[in-house]
Amino acid sequence: DYLAGAAEGDAAVPAEWWTLYRDAALEELVAATRANNADIRLAAAQVEEAEAVLRQARAALFPEITGGLQRSRTRVSSLTVPPPLGGFPPVRPDTRLFASTNFEIDFWGRLGRASEAARAGLLGSRFARDVVILSLGSLTAQTYFGLRSLDAQLAVLQHCPMRWCRDAIPSARARCSSISSGCLPASLI
Repeated sequence: DYLAGAAEGDAAVPAEWWTLYRDAALEELVAATRANNADIRLAAAQVEEAEAVLRQARAALFPEITGGLQRSRTRVSSLTVPPPLGGFPPVRPDTRLFASTNFEIDFWGRLGRASEAARAGLLGSRFARDVVILSLGSLTAQTYFGLRSLDAQLAVLQHCPMRWCRDAIPSARARCSSISSGCLPASLI
């Protein structure tokens, strides 16, 4: 019955869970990752696209009304057969005002289902965006804490009184420098 307890409580992960560590360097790294990552920008663009598809699907449920005004001037040639009458103006203005409406009755529910599908697509896009943000935040935090762990190991090794501990320092430094040279993988930034 461990599942029952999970269903009762709110199991959602806070959007900015890394702030719980109260580490300014970690918060700065995650903020830089979020600001400069192409995957997050792509996910945000997909959410905007899904919002536009939903607006388009909802618009199909309403009547479409179009209208316009058309003005033209017609010049009558004196060479026409039969020739224009004496009282007929050589230039004749023509103005037309028109309006039309189009409405599809959703008898079988096609438009309603299209709107529901677009809404589901929007929710899926939002979920995917949130997954990308949380995944990149967790990868950044994991890399940061790995670096901090290696720093702590190096500090322990530097204070180790035994000769065999001191012999391990160069390999620990090599591991730290390989991580700290690019604190985050290039794919994150």
